[in-house]
Amino acid sequence: MTRPYQFQIQGVRRMHQLRGRVLLADSMGLGKSLSALLYAARRPDLKPIIVVCPASLKYTWERESAIHFNWRAEVLESMTPDVSSGPFTQHNLLVINYDILHPGKHGPGWLHFLKGLNPQLVILD
Repeated sequence: MTRPYQFQIQGVRRMHQLRGRVLLADSMGLGKSLSALLYAARRPDLKPIIVVCPASLKYTWERESAIHFNWRAEVLESMTPDVSSGPFTQHNLLVINYDILHPGKHGPGWLHFLKGLNPQLVILD
């Protein structure tokens, strides 16, 4: 696991004090994603974890979770949920982009399916 900076450790402590209900607004490049994942790693009871981010960052989240925590993330694709690919709750992390979260003219979106998983932690990037 990557060793966090002291300010990230302090930030994660503060997240715990606030029970994870935070807006992390550090400057760009200071490791907000790592801080969010550190909080998640210290709360194994909060699964599944869902990350909602721009499409261009989905594979970055997947890579970072693998590098720093040895987690296998499931990156969700397409407008129509394909639940035949297996039980999503076995993954530590589900990553989806905003565009396919809500129903639209191209498909039903994933929101209803994800709500059914009863996520315990949602990270909005």
